[in-house]
Amino acid sequence: MPVPEPAQTRAPAHQSNLALRVISSLLLAPLALIAAYLGGLYFVLFWVIAASIVLWEWARLVMHAKLRGFALIDWLAAGIAYAAVLLFAPLILRRDAALGFVAIAFLFAVVWATDIAAYFAGRAIGGPKLCPAVSPKKTWAGAAGGTLGGIAAGWLTVKLLGLSVPLMLLLVACLLSVIAQAGDLLESAIKRHFGAKDAGSIIPGHGGLMDRLDGFLTAAAACLVIFGDLMPNGTRPKLKPAPVRGVTILGATGSIGSSTIDLLKRQKGRFTVEALTAHKNGGALAKLARELGARFAAVADHDAYKELKSELSGSKIEAAAGPDAVAEAARRPAEWVIGAITGAAGLEPALAAIERGATLALANKECLVCAGALFMRRAKQTGATVLPVDSEHNALFQALTAGRREDVIKVIITASGGPFRTWGKDEIRKATLEAALKHPNWSMGPKVTIDSATLMNKGLEVIEAYHLFGLKPDEIEVLVHPQSIVHGMVEFRDGSVIAHLGAHDMRIPIAHCLAYPDRIDGPAKRLDLAQIGSLTFEKPDLDRFPALGLAWRALRTGSGATTVLNAANEIAVAEFVNGRIGFTGIPALVEATMDAASKRGVMREPGSIADAISVDHNSRLLARDLLPEIAAKAF
Repeated sequence: MPVPEPAQTRAPAHQSNLALRVISSLLLAPLALIAAYLGGLYFVLFWVIAASIVLWEWARLVMHAKLRGFALIDWLAAGIAYAAVLLFAPLILRRDAALGFVAIAFLFAVVWATDIAAYFAGRAIGGPKLCPAVSPKKTWAGAAGGTLGGIAAGWLTVKLLGLSVPLMLLLVACLLSVIAQAGDLLESAIKRHFGAKDAGSIIPGHGGLMDRLDGFLTAAAACLVIFGDLMPNGTRPKLKPAPVRGVTILGATGSIGSSTIDLLKRQKGRFTVEALTAHKNGGALAKLARELGARFAAVADHDAYKELKSELSGSKIEAAAGPDAVAEAARRPAEWVIGAITGAAGLEPALAAIERGATLALANKECLVCAGALFMRRAKQTGATVLPVDSEHNALFQALTAGRREDVIKVIITASGGPFRTWGKDEIRKATLEAALKHPNWSMGPKVTIDSATLMNKGLEVIEAYHLFGLKPDEIEVLVHPQSIVHGMVEFRDGSVIAHLGAHDMRIPIAHCLAYPDRIDGPAKRLDLAQIGSLTFEKPDLDRFPALGLAWRALRTGSGATTVLNAANEIAVAEFVNGRIGFTGIPALVEATMDAASKRGVMREPGSIADAISVDHNSRLLARDLLPEIAAKAF
């Protein structure tokens, strides 16, 4: 009698199905989260593919039912709408630079945890059926377990991302979990209508992609209403950033750096300082590093390293020197970096912050004037956020939020007019350094103050606005506004003009950037328009202040002309401060340098920081060569 072969032990079908579900989730979930983190084209491509597959699965269900006429058209149109919601809801949620990824990660966590917890709770507890006519296996216990799982996952995700978890957010997680389960039932009802168990077979153990994303679709639409633009701002729940933000200050001992530090000291417990840099004042930098508890301090000048190292002796603060050390400070893991290093020396550190996707509060004009196209392109590619610190650009940044970019007619940058606003040409020609440094409204460094006197600062701001906001030269206007209360205006196509007003205090725009997208209490004097009485405006006189016209000329010329303009202006201002040329020699030397650079082939559009520095260097040499001739004419 033959001996029977031992029976093979086979895993129950539901266990095999569960294993496949888990494996597919472990593959799909990281892929979706990576796409969400990268954002941009990767995220768009992910959801275009997902929506296309879901639409194809829907169409297969409909076509297999052999519908005809209006019934076929209706169901196909419904499928297009279904896929469109799946495509656009996550894309709209992700567009928020500050919290888009947080919202997507929160949504993923709630929906997937709901699905997993409902599965296990339903099998473990059983009990009354939730909706047997649509989905016979779903129970009320599973629904309750899924909801609790979704709330827990939402809480954990937000905590892992370093954010606070208000009670409202837990209520949102509960609502999204319930809506996700309703979406699951809706998809089951559609399949049952067409007599199908699964929408497809693309995902092993779980049928089609439509089966996997059913709850996500309805929850994403709800999330868009909750966190998006469809709910009034006053009632929209907000994800509040945690109180601690890492900060690095490039140029800590300058005027912008000092104002930033003043704000940090007033907001104890909300910010931590990662790194500080200075040019050569090692002693002052060391004192600040100790006061603020910085982890890293760097001076650009190697000769200042000994003092810095000595003053930091006994502390745990790392000290370094040289341009590479300053760039290293920008690369350190701070969420927020302020680029307040003046001149071309600020280019590389600012770009280093952009390259790692940090939020860069930009106070260095040269980054945009010398290499604006490069900076903004890299910021877009890396997902970095560039916030303008300059009062005028910060004003425009805030005013532009009042409408869509395509509805903007023009932006208006205001200028105080400087100390020589009412002077005649002959008086201006004889202007002294002492007079040029007496700005009527603002307290700034000598270079910026002299630029304000020539209106070159306003010309540089025109170039910055062009790059920051993607404007055309003709969409930028300059108005002289002696009171310096209105810092910028934006005119929209319907005739509305949105203006930003504020006192003469750089801590206002710095505070806006420091807390963005939130607000913090600022120490600036509150604006009293009744006390001011009147605000006046006038067009700039390009005959008396030709530097502004040169900036527009450089912007329209392109090919690195703005880099030449900036380099020549820095040389000209330094020579005026040293008494080698007169005040009107500043724009004269800039114009002569631009003309010579064009003829000698010095101008070229920088494709890298090295290119920008090369054009800058050659332009400075050219300006120095032209100096004797200009000096003779200017005095």
